[in-house]
Amino acid sequence: MPVSLIAYLSTVVVFFAIDFVWLNFVAQKFYNAQMGDLLKENFNLPVAAGFYLVYIVGIVIFAIRLSSQGLGQLHFFMGRFLAFSAMRPMI
Repeated sequence: MPVSLIAYLSTVVVFFAIDFVWLNFVAQKFYNAQMGDLLKENFNLPVAAGFYLVYIVGIVIFAIRLSSQGLGQLHFFMGRFLAFSAMRPMI
C-alpha cells in the first residue's frame, strides 16, 4: 500500500475519533450556549463528509508529506514569516 494512502487512512481514523469526542462531549454545551439558534438540529452528511475528506487531504499534503520529506520546518518558518508580516500594521 502506498505511503500516502496509509497516511490518509490513518489520518481519517484519528481525525474522526478526535472530532467525534470534541463535538459530542467537550464542546457541545459551549456551542449550544454560544450559537444555539444558529445550529441546525441535523447536519448535512454529504457536505460534512466532503469537507472532512478534502480537509484531511490538506493535512496529509501540507503536514505529513512535507514533514516526511524534511521540508516541514522550512514551510513552518515561511508560514510564520508570512503570518507575522500580514499582521503588522501598515506604516
